[in-house]
Amino acid sequence: MSITTWWWIGFFVLLATELVTGTFYLLMAALGLAAAALLSYADTTLTQQLTVAALVSSGAVAVWHMAKGRQRTRSADTSMDIGQTVTVDAWQADATTRVHYRGADWTAIAAAPDTPQTLGAHRIVAIDGSRLRITPM
Repeated sequence: MSITTWWWIGFFVLLATELVTGTFYLLMAALGLAAAALLSYADTTLTQQLTVAALVSSGAVAVWHMAKGRQRTRSADTSMDIGQTVTVDAWQADATTRVHYRGADWTAIAAAPDTPQTLGAHRIVAIDGSRLRITPM
């Protein structure tokens, strides 16, 4: 059997395993094996084929992570909580306050350091971990 056949067998094994397990990284590795199989048709050396398989696989993973990172940032900005209203009854000395929101008490901080610490209705402009960033309405 030729090396090209082995590349394609590896590709289909990884592809089938990915379909069964749902591990997206196996799909990225399968792309690398497919690239190496295509390269083997051009009578390149095994070293070149292995190098291309590694570069395509790791490059696909890197691109996937960058795309997911951008998507995660975008989804954090479009949270359902942004724009909702909370009521501030008192500010603490450390520039935080406790507000009741969605059935629980949350720690809130001013959206910007120069934001005045007023009482009353405030709008949620961001969420930093478990803290709400708020601004007066």
